[in-house]
Amino acid sequence: MTEHRVETVCCLRCGHSTRGQFPADVRAPAQYGPHVQVLVVYLSQFQLLPMERVCVVWEDLFGCTLSEGTLASWVQEAARTLYPNLLILKELLLRSYIDHVDETGGGSKGSCIGSM
Repeated sequence: MTEHRVETVCCLRCGHSTRGQFPADVRAPAQYGPHVQVLVVYLSQFQLLPMERVCVVWEDLFGCTLSEGTLASWVQEAARTLYPNLLILKELLLRSYIDHVDETGGGSKGSCIGSM
């Protein structure tokens, strides 16, 4: 994580105060970058941790709070971002001869399991 601080300094001669500026991509008093978002969505969606637990883990590991609302919005953003790729993968799977199902018998007529 990167912390940005802006200082205000006062000229000793004229008394004028000058305040620094945040980098252009810092738009809020507290914001998390894309790597944080990816990790949190991964914990929630791939590791299947409940939202409340992801927030607790985040605070335990990094000492900063994360709201469930923030996590929910990041999951929605990831879903919107990945949706076009999901459609491509779905189409490729539907065209595939092998569907790699498990032993529960969910194979289709093109399945390797069904043809054994």
